[in-house]
Amino acid sequence: MSEPFSVPLDRIQLEARAWPRTAVIEQRVHLFVSLIRSGEHVSPVELVAQGDVFLVADGVHRVLAARQLKHRDVSAVLVSPEPSEDPLACAYRRALETSTRCAVPLTVRERRKAVGRLLADRPDLSHRTIARLAGVSHDSVDRWARELPIEDEQPEENACAVVNAGAAVRRGARSLLSFLHTLDEAFVDGQALSSSAGRAYVATVFRKSWGEHAADWSRFGAEELLEIAQVLEMGET
Repeated sequence: MSEPFSVPLDRIQLEARAWPRTAVIEQRVHLFVSLIRSGEHVSPVELVAQGDVFLVADGVHRVLAARQLKHRDVSAVLVSPEPSEDPLACAYRRALETSTRCAVPLTVRERRKAVGRLLADRPDLSHRTIARLAGVSHDSVDRWARELPIEDEQPEENACAVVNAGAAVRRGARSLLSFLHTLDEAFVDGQALSSSAGRAYVATVFRKSWGEHAADWSRFGAEELLEIAQVLEMGET
């Protein structure tokens, strides 16, 4: 692993496929919020680089706590994928290793789902290695491998997906604001938008950008969108 360094929170991606838990443990988020506020030492999160963003290998609850506190960055170390791994596989493997041994270990159900995933996605791993990663016995892996695949229960809405959805909404709001600001600069004389040609041009841009939802988006003014973006940024929704 690398030496600790500071990473902007907006470059950290909480990827559902890189986390073996099915839900955030709110008590742990609150614990880390309290520790950070009181100045206690909190271990750096572990990240895996994927392009220009980072996947969380260990530290989802710490990242959520830092976001709740409106921090701009977080202390982190980099984990390097093994030769047979892509960044996502590396992040999941490390998340599994740490989650099975932390203060609130994975449930039996989460461990079994992890074993099933590794059996399907990582044929290069032995049953003993899978057992070690998931924190179960070798016999359990052998037994689960022989059984017919369980019709996996409808996956629960993973908290990482929910967080990323919120980030996507914020990016969308900012993009729309940027578009409106560009229009303001383009029509500085205040005349073009009042003309039929100007309105037709803007309507065309909206249709190309938002399709059947163009009419809905066009009803928002710049001030309304700014308020929406601010609410989203403050986490009030």
